[in-house]
Amino acid sequence: MEINVVVLNSVVSTLNEAKFMQDAGEGTVILAREQTNFRGRAGKRWYSPAGGLWFTIITHPNVSSVTSAMLTLLSALSVARGISRTTGLHAVVRWPNDVYVHGGKVAGVLTEMYVENDTITKALVSVCINANFDIDSLPEEVRGIATTLKREAQAEVDLERLFSNILDEFSRLYEYYKTGWLDYLADEVKGSLELIGAPVSITIHDETLIGILSDIDNLGRIVFKLDTDIIYIAPGDAQSLTPL
Repeated sequence: MEINVVVLNSVVSTLNEAKFMQDAGEGTVILAREQTNFRGRAGKRWYSPAGGLWFTIITHPNVSSVTSAMLTLLSALSVARGISRTTGLHAVVRWPNDVYVHGGKVAGVLTEMYVENDTITKALVSVCINANFDIDSLPEEVRGIATTLKREAQAEVDLERLFSNILDEFSRLYEYYKTGWLDYLADEVKGSLELIGAPVSITIHDETLIGILSDIDNLGRIVFKLDTDIIYIAPGDAQSLTPL
């Protein structure tokens, strides 16, 4: 995938900017110094001050819409691998769309799909990474959950190198996605997926279940062992996933 980066200063969100670029080709990446009002899953605000890495990738995969969760997961895997390559930190994916380092949330992915006749004709992949700022820059209510790369690495991170490494990982995995190598991608994601084999609680339609996250399938659903039953859970059905 050929990459074309558009660099902006302060924006409401790179996702909004991508939506305005109706004719932008696949591989266009909108990168901003800061975002003033990015909203993630369930409309939660992701605080995005200067010093972080905030960008959206425009893609045109033209694949079945049932594979949408795998695009989000491979994007999160690209971020985790990019962080590890750049910093040496052990970054892991927490299903369905977050990246953790040392137990703290350091990054998240939001994927907005455009579907026609059960085909994803366009997907906007937004990435938010807490990088070169102090944890005190974030609101108090998220400090117990979030962390930053600067905090975990005890040094500032080379953002240009991190950005390049993530795009390199994404471009490679995305080609497997477009050509239908879903089993391969599931294995790749599973290798970096936090909590595999661990007890977790998951909230589905306001009901909380406790069981074992035993696997992930090639559609990006988790295989959840609940007593003697096995159930498959898609990201759209889950409100939260928490380790026990």
